[in-house]
Amino acid sequence: MSVNLDEFFDFGVKKPINRLAYSQEDIDYKIKVIKKMQEMGMTITMDKIGNICGKFEFGPNPSEKRIAIGSHTDSVYNGGQYDGSLGVAAALMVVDKLKQSKEDSMVHCLYVYINVKNQVDLVLLV
Repeated sequence: MSVNLDEFFDFGVKKPINRLAYSQEDIDYKIKVIKKMQEMGMTITMDKIGNICGKFEFGPNPSEKRIAIGSHTDSVYNGGQYDGSLGVAAALMVVDKLKQSKEDSMVHCLYVYINVKNQVDLVLLV
């Protein structure tokens, strides 16, 4: 598996996570996620407020069979280590699993949205 959970979590840390939106910690984590997405062969775009979209096309007809998943890199004040990070890792693990699949998948294009600031309207983008 190319997604290693140790890359996204510090399992030895017992203190709260403070990766507030737009803080240096959040920016550093975004950079880590973008590098991983690029390593996985995703096409990356970022909008003006920092939403990241990774697109992975792997089927014969990517414009017809699409799904979107995502999460956020920031955390609430004194959040747990899985705040946002678990969704980021899970989304990348889905990409990894689809890349490994030798069968014709029911999905031909996967969008991974990270740091969606208006999560309610995400469904309208796809």
